[in-house]
Amino acid sequence: MQRINLRTFGFLTSTISSFFFVTSAQAQTSVLMSNPPTATLQAQDVFGNVIANQARALQAIPGGLQPGMPRPARIITWNTDIDYSTGGKIFNPRNPVGQKYDNVRLRSYQGTDTNPDVPFVAPTVTMRPGDTFRITLNNKLPAEGPECLESTTPNIPHCFNSTNLHSHGFWVSPTGNSDNVLITIRPNVEFTYEYNLPDAHPAGTFWYHPHLHGSIALQVSSGMAGAMIVEGDRLPGPNSPGDIDVLLANPTGPKLPEQLVLFQQIPYACYTIPGDYSSPIKVDENGLWKCDPGDVGVIETYKEVFGPGKWRASGRYTSINGEVLPILTGFQSGTLSRWRMIHAGARDSIKPSFVKMPTAVEAEVSSAEFLNRSPEEQAAFMELNCSGAKATQLSMATDGITRDRMVVQDETLLHPGYREDLVMIFPERGIYCMMDGAIEANEGAGAIKKSVNLLGFVVVGEGEAMGDETVVDRARSILEKNAGTLNIDPVTEAKIINDLQNNLGLAAFEPHKTMMDTFTDGNQTLGFKIARNEIDTDVFDFMIGDLDADGNILNPAPYKAGHTDRFLTLGTTDEWELKSFSGGHPFHIHVNPFQIIAVYDAEGNDVSGYDEGNETPYARLKGAWKDTIFVTQDNDGGHYRIITRTRYQRYIGDFVLHCHILDHEDQGMMQNIRITLPDGMGGQIKASHH
Repeated sequence: MQRINLRTFGFLTSTISSFFFVTSAQAQTSVLMSNPPTATLQAQDVFGNVIANQARALQAIPGGLQPGMPRPARIITWNTDIDYSTGGKIFNPRNPVGQKYDNVRLRSYQGTDTNPDVPFVAPTVTMRPGDTFRITLNNKLPAEGPECLESTTPNIPHCFNSTNLHSHGFWVSPTGNSDNVLITIRPNVEFTYEYNLPDAHPAGTFWYHPHLHGSIALQVSSGMAGAMIVEGDRLPGPNSPGDIDVLLANPTGPKLPEQLVLFQQIPYACYTIPGDYSSPIKVDENGLWKCDPGDVGVIETYKEVFGPGKWRASGRYTSINGEVLPILTGFQSGTLSRWRMIHAGARDSIKPSFVKMPTAVEAEVSSAEFLNRSPEEQAAFMELNCSGAKATQLSMATDGITRDRMVVQDETLLHPGYREDLVMIFPERGIYCMMDGAIEANEGAGAIKKSVNLLGFVVVGEGEAMGDETVVDRARSILEKNAGTLNIDPVTEAKIINDLQNNLGLAAFEPHKTMMDTFTDGNQTLGFKIARNEIDTDVFDFMIGDLDADGNILNPAPYKAGHTDRFLTLGTTDEWELKSFSGGHPFHIHVNPFQIIAVYDAEGNDVSGYDEGNETPYARLKGAWKDTIFVTQDNDGGHYRIITRTRYQRYIGDFVLHCHILDHEDQGMMQNIRITLPDGMGGQIKASHH
């Protein structure tokens, strides 16, 4: 990343109103950026020989990697420290000119791969199906006192310097030193996780973050989050799916542009008495959080930091790849690019869209100049220059799993934990405002109506002329041409092209077989509820329960450490019904993803389909595979009923499901699950006997 002004791009030199002009003495530098740093991985084969390039290993395979053929085994390793970042700064648009950056001291993943200017965004880890990935965490955070070690109240946030790791969305074992979120890594302890990705693991967009109950929200909100990308080059065949990556490859030139967008929400605070986190948070004349020169922003308590409306009340900005209101570059008009979006925030929902700015303001407007205006002037700027037609988005994957078709939309609704892979073709050169759209209270995880905000800018250079061609037609044309270059059988090639022509179909690249008409072995029900504690009415209980025959919540209870709430049987298929009885909650389950079968509104209408005019929060999700789904109520308090199906495949062991509003999870909105072996007589083995 480098900090420059947009004028260096040489856009049109038209006159602009002095309302938006900032002198060179006043101007803050903008942030020109592409992607987060990439982790430097050490790769070797199973014999210990270093593999400098995975592609080189594939060259030894006659004809390349064909459908169904396993790739050469590879072991990749990466080490990272966990410690407080020093010298970190976050751009704060509300600060006075000349003091735009706040100093912060936050827990973060650190090492040679971390950008020292932005230490609170973790490096991207890239791997492939069949890889063994070993990541060593060295916890260098300060030791904790006896009040942490002797804690007997698991649902009160605690042990902020203890940690562990979760590979969100990975289909790997939840036990031992694999994706085990039930272990604790204390300060001064080093531990190596080992993820053995099966050869059948889907290629896609995933992410990693801490997952120790009691400290998750605080650590993730500090910036402890990074992308995990699984790349694939498997070709589709008559009986085996391919990886979407091969369809998006550029067969005649350089790799197509790929933009990773890691959204984070870092609620750092400065206190009236430094170091006393029970003292009031400093606020400005509008009641928004502030840090004075010399202050250091921290996240050291849940009190007044997390909770309904707290993020909005803080006045902090959603960051992209560690930067506030950056400028994303490297795109050309009329050409295809892939966008991997990850919501790595702890609480509020985001709705990204792209709006082209009028040409007349391109020469002088940059994010820095925008940020030097007052909040009122910023709002006027957005209304004038960022409120036009939204650019077309083509969603091809959700939660890292390729859809059966691309979905045409003009904005993407992301809840905490969500991922969305988009195909973007910007129709014109210029600067596009990246907007965060308005969200109704029942639509978002914040449970409060949210207005439009600016996330950043996208610079698009001169590329290929669109003429009368629409974005959808151009994307279809490019992908059909790419399909014709794949070394696959003619029948599969014809099917891919036919699917693209009919409904932008991607069935040949969908990694899981549909369960829409699958026989199920059993049923699971789940309801989320928040209620005042019956004994201490100043305390809220964050609970999960089952549903009774009438659809009401049954026996809701907070998390019980060491208690197994659900026993599931390996090799079986369950249908799940999900409901919320208090606001909205992103339901996330580890290990096995699920397919959206239907979402019924309070009147019993399925609102998950592709009907024209469907603008519900669940539109066009029918048939999609996910690992996180937002469970909410409608504007009148009626219940949506979400029906999913899932298979318990390959792995046994203990893991969790929970709400991905992470302070809800830390306070008890979680359950333990155990997948067990069948007993051979129609039941299951719930415990081991020796």
